[in-house]
Amino acid sequence: MTGAKWGHMAHKTLKQSLSLMAKATGDFLHSAFDLCGGEA
Repeated sequence: MTGAKWGHMAHKTLKQSLSLMAKATGDFLHSAFDLCGGEA
């Protein structure tokens, strides 16, 4: 496995992790606003 391929795989995995975290954070904030009665 070449370093470039490994780097590409790591970058792809990192991007997927970040997008999942961003979605989870967004969902959490949306729920928090709903619980507080605020407009999300």
